[in-house]
Amino acid sequence: MTPMEKAWAVLKMPMRGTSAEHFDQSMQQGMIEPRQGTGGMAGQTAVWATPDFSQLSQDTVMDFALSGYETGKHDRTPLVHYIPDTVDSIKQGANYAVRYPEGVKAEDTQEIWRGQSYNDWKKNSNLLQRLGEIAGFNTYYQSQLKDFERALEKFKQNRG
Repeated sequence: MTPMEKAWAVLKMPMRGTSAEHFDQSMQQGMIEPRQGTGGMAGQTAVWATPDFSQLSQDTVMDFALSGYETGKHDRTPLVHYIPDTVDSIKQGANYAVRYPEGVKAEDTQEIWRGQSYNDWKKNSNLLQRLGEIAGFNTYYQSQLKDFERALEKFKQNRG
């Protein structure tokens, strides 16, 4: 495989956002088990991921990884991992999602980024950061997004 083919393969790898607690538990059990879908995916059981490393996929995966902190789940640690496209999957819709109906073996995935819980971020932020959050800039989301983007870039370089 040429360096260009390797780089392209990395960009096409599905990513998934979840909590560190769920990921760690799944890794100990050896399997990310399928879950019941909600909304448009109600009635389907699978593990869902974004189809690639595009900007839309990055935004989506961060939304899933950080879900809950706005509703009071301040101790939830966000996490993003990738699933190689060698794992059997089903593409859904206009390629906006990849579904793994049988789940994903722990050995078939790798952590890309583990963020901070909101509580840890708040505890470790300085006065200027806390004032920035109140004013609407330098928020928890923005801070975690910057860390994720750095981790994703490093991950791509190491894989390509």
